[in-house]
Amino acid sequence: MRNSGILMHLSSLPSRYGIGTLGKEAEKFADFLDRTGTGYWQILPIGPTSYGDSPYQSFSSYAGNPYFIDLEELIEEGLLRETECSAIAWSDREDQVDYETLYQYRFQILYRAYRRFSDDLPEEFFSFCEKEKSWLEDYALFMAEKDDHEGEPWYQWEDELKLREKETLARERNRLADRIRFYEVLQYWFYRQWEAFRGMLKQKHIRLIGDIPIYMAYDSVEVWCEPELFSLDENLDQVQVAGCPPDARGGARNGQGFSHGAPLQGEGDRAVGAVAPSAPARKPPVGRARPPKTAKTAAVAERFQFANCYAFLRDQEKGRCNGNAPTN
Repeated sequence: MRNSGILMHLSSLPSRYGIGTLGKEAEKFADFLDRTGTGYWQILPIGPTSYGDSPYQSFSSYAGNPYFIDLEELIEEGLLRETECSAIAWSDREDQVDYETLYQYRFQILYRAYRRFSDDLPEEFFSFCEKEKSWLEDYALFMAEKDDHEGEPWYQWEDELKLREKETLARERNRLADRIRFYEVLQYWFYRQWEAFRGMLKQKHIRLIGDIPIYMAYDSVEVWCEPELFSLDENLDQVQVAGCPPDARGGARNGQGFSHGAPLQGEGDRAVGAVAPSAPARKPPVGRARPPKTAKTAAVAERFQFANCYAFLRDQEKGRCNGNAPTN
């Protein structure tokens, strides 16, 4: 049966606080789709954006973008005050997102909410952390380290941290415990609102179509944690870089790294969705021997294939996702 859909990224929804979110304005747009008989809502990748604020350059393939956490919901829960949120001039124009202002102030506002929330953490939060620990622990540490290094990419950190030495990681998890917990809470809030958003769409019989970047960003937690899966040299520098060849409109060097197909291939494994030609054999970085093919390696391959779209990731884990099929 034929149907229609609209591409509307979350960031483009109306908002008093600088950028569209998973809150009431998203529900209003879903109501509009329902009234007009529109069956599909397509969005862009929803991962945390890095340099350039592009949804196709993300720090993580699992994490959600904290910008999309609805502040009004946090106000209703008593974690923020309306005056705290409205005191900031989020943008000069209501039809544009001022990403510089968001970068400067959004996490400050969210940290205020976190401090109040952390006074009495609910059991649901700890259950979430346990359920998602396979990626959440590394992601929260990665973001805490980026804050501690004033936004520097991981490949410019000191060698013992860049190479993820065990003793160093243990020390850093203790030293940055508060900041790590902050990023865990942000993901808890995001996922809670995201699941409510998806549930609302399902009730209205609106199907969600996601979008994904082809490659992982070089400055991402996945490349930091699993460099042997990507086309890097012995110094963890990129050997191959993704981009767009020049045409009448010019070209683009995207800065996204290629992944190795060969280490992920084998019975029970599935290679990364967008695999570059295999690079020549190379020695693993110092202290980073290539791991044997394991169930974890296969899981990493699966995770990369569906990069940033959390809806795809969840359905893929349940064996229901196939490429770019719409999902609820």
